[in-house]
Amino acid sequence: MHIVNRGSTYNTVRGTIAFHYNALHLRGMARVKATLGSQASLQKTVDEFNAKRVVLTVTAGRTGTDSLNHLFRHLPDTHASHEPNPNHRFILARVQHDPVLAARFFWYLQAPSIVSRAGSHVVESSHLFCKGFFEPCIAAGFRPALVMLQRDTRTTALSHQRKHAVPGRTGAGHRYLIAPTDRPYLKVDAPESLTDYQLCYWYCLEIELRQKLYSEIASELGMPIFTMQTKQLSDVEKLVEACVALGLADAGNARQALEKAGVGTAHNATTAQSKSRELNFDPAAEEDALHARLQEPAGLDEVRRRIEEAKRLI
Repeated sequence: MHIVNRGSTYNTVRGTIAFHYNALHLRGMARVKATLGSQASLQKTVDEFNAKRVVLTVTAGRTGTDSLNHLFRHLPDTHASHEPNPNHRFILARVQHDPVLAARFFWYLQAPSIVSRAGSHVVESSHLFCKGFFEPCIAAGFRPALVMLQRDTRTTALSHQRKHAVPGRTGAGHRYLIAPTDRPYLKVDAPESLTDYQLCYWYCLEIELRQKLYSEIASELGMPIFTMQTKQLSDVEKLVEACVALGLADAGNARQALEKAGVGTAHNATTAQSKSRELNFDPAAEEDALHARLQEPAGLDEVRRRIEEAKRLI
């Protein structure tokens, strides 16, 4: 006999309704704020934003963003949060084909929210910023510091697959990731025929390319950048180096705060049980097949084109 889990179905429906309500609310708020705003009010937000030390992350997720938040929130005069509101996930899928919404969201919702937070330093460890919001951020003159948080490509791809976050195919994939059918910088032939693992692996390659391209743009603009590996989140000296490079604290204060925070504590890590699951495919073979279908990656000219596209919306 088949038993329907009524509670589970109810929660799923309720969650779906709540998600769409939040999406509509954010889109409406962004539109209203943009309509009421002006170039002068936007410039005021830019100036106040740049007067703080704002740190944003460019990363694929499953890379330790929650751990980064846990550690940096112990720094003096610092407000750190992990994927805070207003949350990109409610509009992420739509933003991929609607640059106007991306600009409105960052300029009139996210940036003012950052400006309103207490402290001279604000850290947002969200991996969603790099999926359509970097370009309008730069276009309007916002200049955050950037953390390029990296992890082994295969390990990250497998982690997303185990979490059922497959780009363009699962609920989590639509809410948190980008797919080859969006506006990628790394295109691939016949994306509809990719396996789930290949989609996850492609996604990680796309973010790695964005890290490279965005780092070059940021360097040209004099924005602080720090690149670190996930495993280095347990290395006090590397974290101290990051704090100094990002302008969050001097070495002495950073070391003292990080030691109190308990460096080495794992957050959002893949469980041992998940890691031990046997794979029913050969990752190396699937990666080779994917690489054979990749097109020439976009370069800095395409990033600059999208930034100019966003400038025309001001």
